Amino acid sequence: MNKPIPTSTNSTLNSPLNSRNQAAQIVMAVMDGKRLEVALDALNPLEGTQRKFAAAMALTSLRHYHLINKHLRRLMKRPLPRKAKRAHAFLIIGVAQLLYMDVPAHASVSETVSAFIGGLGKNARAGAQPHKNLINAILRALSREQIADKVPTFAPLEALPDWWAQNWRNTYGEAQAEAIVKQCLTPPPLDIQFKSAAACLRMQAALTKGDYEVLHNDALRLAHSGDIKTLPDFDKGDWWIQDIAASLPARILLHTHKTGAVLDLCAAPGGKAMQLISGVAASGAEVVCVDYDAARLALLRDNLTRTSLSATLIEADILKWETLEKWSDKKWHSILLDAPCSATGTLRRNPDILLHKRQGDITRAATTQKRLLAQAATLTADGGTLLYCVCSLEPQEGEAQIQQFLNSHPDFALDPIGGLPEGFANSGADSVAQSSGMIRIMPSDYKGGCDGFFIAQLHKKA
Repeated sequence: MNKPIPTSTNSTLNSPLNSRNQAAQIVMAVMDGKRLEVALDALNPLEGTQRKFAAAMALTSLRHYHLINKHLRRLMKRPLPRKAKRAHAFLIIGVAQLLYMDVPAHASVSETVSAFIGGLGKNARAGAQPHKNLINAILRALSREQIADKVPTFAPLEALPDWWAQNWRNTYGEAQAEAIVKQCLTPPPLDIQFKSAAACLRMQAALTKGDYEVLHNDALRLAHSGDIKTLPDFDKGDWWIQDIAASLPARILLHTHKTGAVLDLCAAPGGKAMQLISGVAASGAEVVCVDYDAARLALLRDNLTRTSLSATLIEADILKWETLEKWSDKKWHSILLDAPCSATGTLRRNPDILLHKRQGDITRAATTQKRLLAQAATLTADGGTLLYCVCSLEPQEGEAQIQQFLNSHPDFALDPIGGLPEGFANSGADSVAQSSGMIRIMPSDYKGGCDGFFIAQLHKKA
C-alpha cells in the first residue's frame, strides 16, 4: 500500500478551494460532458499536496465511476434527482477515498461532508442540509461495511459500460478483458521521451538510482507524481511526456525510413512529430506536420518551440489535400497516419471516456479512418511506407480496418515491423509483428503497463 495522501488542513477545510471541492468540480464537469483536460482547470488555484491530492481524487473517482455508482445504488433507497449533481459528485469522491485510496476513513467521511458545505455560500447552506445529511449517512454506512469486511465486490468488467464490456468479452475473452480493465484502473506511469540518447543519460545522472527505469536508450519511466516542471532539464526542452507504447509508431517508421521528407498526418499535439524530427535530424530531412485543428496545431507549435525543434506545419483537412497547391502533387516515401480513434487504449490516462464514449463512436471513427487511409494512400510514393496507428483496442479500428484497406488497395501490402524496444520483444509482440506487419499492443504488454495501440506498416508496391 502507498502512504496515505495528505488531506486538507483545518485552515483550508471550509475554503471553496479545498482539494475535495475542486475534485468534485472536476467530476461534475466530466459528468456534464467536458473533456478531462478542460475539467482539470479546476486544479489551477491549488498548489503542492492539495493539488496532488485533488488530482488523485478526481482521476480515481473517474476510473471507478461505474463501480462507485453501483455501490451508491445499493446503499441509497432512491436515486438522487438529476439536478443534485453536486451532491452526487461529492458522494463519488467520498466513496473513491474509502474504497480506492489510502485515505483514513474518518477523513474520507468528515472532510468530504465538511467540504460539501464549506464550498457553498452562506445562503445556500441551509438548502443543502438534506444532501449533507445524505452524504454523511451513505459514507458512514459504507465505512461500517468496510470495517466489518462486508463491502461487496464487483467484477472488473463492471467498471465499463455494458456495451463496452461485451465488446471486449467478444474480442478478447473474459479473462483477457478483465486483465485489461484491471490494468486500466491503475494510475498510469510517467514515461519520458528524449530528443537523444545523450539527453537521456543526462537525466539519469541527475536522478537518484531507483527513481527511474530505462525503457530504451532514449526513454525513461519515472517514479514521479509531482509537477513535471521540477524535473531536470525541463527548461532545456530535451524531453517530453509520451507513453512508451505511443512512441512505437515513430520508432517503427524511423526503422524503415531511408531518405527524404517525412509526412506526419494528424500530427498534433506532437509527441510522434518530435520523435520523427529528432530521428531524421542528422540527415537534414524535412518533417511536414499536418492537422486540421488550429488549437491543436498551436499546441504542436508550442511543443516544438520548447524543444527547439523545427518542422513545416500545415493547417489543413487531409481529405481536401488537393486544395493545397504547393503540396497536392507531391508523393512521400514515409508517411505516418495517427488516425483519430475511440482512444479506448488510453482508458487509464483518459478515464473521462468511460462517461462520454458511446458504441456508435467506434463506427463513426472507423468510417473516418477508412477515408483518411484512402487519402494517405494517394500521397504515398511507389515503394514508400504508410504507417497507420490508433490508440484503440477495437478490431474495427485496427485489424479489420487494415484488411478492408488491403482488399480495396491491391497495390499495398503489409511490411514486417522492426525497431521495437526490447520490452515488447520479450512480450512476444515483436515476433507477431515480424510475421504479419501488424502489431496489437495490449496495456499489459509492458511491465508496469502501457497504452493500448494498434500499428500496421504498409508498403506501396513499386
